[in-house]
Amino acid sequence: CFVRYLILLPFRIIIALFGVLLMIMLTGFIGYLQESSFKRKLNRWANLMCFRILCRAFSCVIRYHNRENMATNGICVANHTSPVDVIILSCDNCYAMIGQTHGGLLGVLQRSLARATAHIWFERS
Repeated sequence: CFVRYLILLPFRIIIALFGVLLMIMLTGFIGYLQESSFKRKLNRWANLMCFRILCRAFSCVIRYHNRENMATNGICVANHTSPVDVIILSCDNCYAMIGQTHGGLLGVLQRSLARATAHIWFERS
């Protein structure tokens, strides 16, 4: 218990905060760039890096199998996806997401992601 709660937990919280702050800063910077292939490549690099850092905070071990069967272009549909599912899916590829707007920390992350790419957020009311 000592190692888990007094060493690993604070370390994971620091990694998560670093990943979130880095994502907010990088997407804010990328949002000011003109639409171009450089912006798309930079956004892909930043998203993959930040989501992989966030996965490290959860101690995720992700293995990708049969990469040759992955669709090159298209749509990935997942109903009832949680924020943790989005983090894990986004470690592999950049996705434009459609989902419900949230407040708090998730709302901050949604707004920062929307600055860099075209996501669709809606309010259910």
